[in-house]
This record gives sequence, C-alpha cells and structure tokens, in this order.
Amino acid sequence: MINVMSYTNYKNMEVEYQLETLKGHVGKVNSVSWSKDGVLIASASDDRTVGIWKSDERKNLRFLIGHNGWVTHVEWSHDENFLASCGTDKRIIIWDKKNFSAIRKFSGHSESVYHVSWSPNGRFLASGSLDKRVIIWDLRGNRPFKILWNHKGSITSVSWHPSSKFLAVSSMDKTIVIWEIMSGQKIRIYERHTQGVLCVDWHPNGRYLASGSMDRQIIVRDNRSGAVKYILKGHRGDITCVKWSPDGKYLASSSTDGSINIWRDDELIASLTLFGRIRSLSWSPDGKSIVAASSDGNLYVLRNIKI
Repeated sequence: MINVMSYTNYKNMEVEYQLETLKGHVGKVNSVSWSKDGVLIASASDDRTVGIWKSDERKNLRFLIGHNGWVTHVEWSHDENFLASCGTDKRIIIWDKKNFSAIRKFSGHSESVYHVSWSPNGRFLASGSLDKRVIIWDLRGNRPFKILWNHKGSITSVSWHPSSKFLAVSSMDKTIVIWEIMSGQKIRIYERHTQGVLCVDWHPNGRYLASGSMDRQIIVRDNRSGAVKYILKGHRGDITCVKWSPDGKYLASSSTDGSINIWRDDELIASLTLFGRIRSLSWSPDGKSIVAASSDGNLYVLRNIKI
C-alpha cells in the first residue's frame, strides 16, 4: 500500500491551497474522477491499471487490473455505486464499488476508447472512440441503445446534459455536436475552434457548454441560442480538460503547459502551476478541492482552495 505524500502551502494570485501528491502509478495518469460522496478518487493510467485512492486518508487502496492496454478514462456513476473505465484495448469495464470486482464488460468499438460518461438518470453509459463513433449503452441490457455516426475525426470526450436527454461530443474534426439521444439526431453543430477539440462539459444548469481545444482556447456557449458567451485565453498548451465546479460558479481548465486555470465568468482568477502535462481534473463534491492527473505518473490534489 502506497502512502507517499508531500504537503506545501502555496499562495498564487491570491489563491491559497494545500498541494498533496499521490504516488503509485508507473505510467502516465490520463484521467481522474472524484466520487460523488467525496470519499474516493479513481485514476486511469498507461500502466494498465485503475487506481483507487482514499481521499481523506490520502492513500492508495488498490489498483484494479482488467484492461489489456492503457486505461484512458474513468468516471464514477452518479449514484456512487459503480465506476466505469475504458482504454486502448477497445473495452469498457464497469466495477462494483463494494468490492471493486469487474461486473460488466462492453466491447463494440473497433479502436481505442477514449472517454466514457454516465447519464445523470443512470440508464445510459456513453463511450467515444478513435473509431469516430459514440455508442450509447443501455445499462438495462448489454446491447448498444444507439450508435452515433458521422463524425470525421476521433471522439475525444462526451458529456451528458443534466436532463439526460442530450449528449455533447467533441472531436478531432474541430467540432462539437449536440445529439438528442432518444431520436439519435444531431440538433447543433459548433465549429468555432480551429484545431481538434479535446474536452467538453455542461454547466450544472444545463444552459452553458464549455469546450477546450488544441488551439489553446476555451469557448463557453449559451446552448439556448448557440451564441458564444466567452472565449477564454490563458493557457500556453493544449486544453486537455474543462470542468465546472459543482455549484457552477467556476470553470477549471487543465493544459499540457502543466497548469490549472480557474475562471469566474470571463475572468482568470487563478493560474496554478503543477508538474508534468496535466491531462485531466475533477472537482471534489463540495467544490473546495481539485484533483489533477499528470503525465509524470502522479495525482496532484489541490485541497481547500480559497479564492
């Protein structure tokens, strides 16, 4: 069991926080997800494992073995009972939180699976792949409910609208597509980014949509009108992840430049420099802390952020 931590107090742009380092993976960490109850943190790594970490004790509980390739993404279900992971082995695994056994495995993509996301109502799991397809899995069975086609580039991320009726999909084809799930129809296509779009996230109120791109820009749109609300610039590398805080007041972004930026509306209120290329981030449920995944093989917890 690994429990190697470093604690440092920082003050950066009037933001105070504690920095903790979680060590244990032997490959790049690609994704992190904080459980909805705040107790556990999951991580996905190139070492082919899924890490499970106890947040308050700041230690690793175990590494889950089941993938035959790099693990690219992890996400906890909204009811906190399950964890989904996906990887370059083209598979999706669902793990039971009670004993961390692999209870279901889905195979349907022909290339690496980059991203998975649970619908808020718990019925569906969406997966996006290098094969340019999104599969909507109905968790009441083992078959795809819908397969969403027509993207011209690999799928980089998928994000459910709070209503569970719509799915936002970002792609290396520079677009974001909003799909209506029951009909399987496209209802909006956004094309403002000039390079591949790597991440997308809905605001908790369902009105706004944030996206980040290799063009180093974050675009926030009003999905009611489709109009651009803000274009946020501040990173010096690809934008790898955008996540709204649970209360919707802040937007956090991570980048290959090694930083996490925190935005309030169109104002950059904090720029926090970490180590390695930051590939993913996740807010704690209380919105006071952020965990980040780094290419250096570590997880970094920015705890008790005071803005």
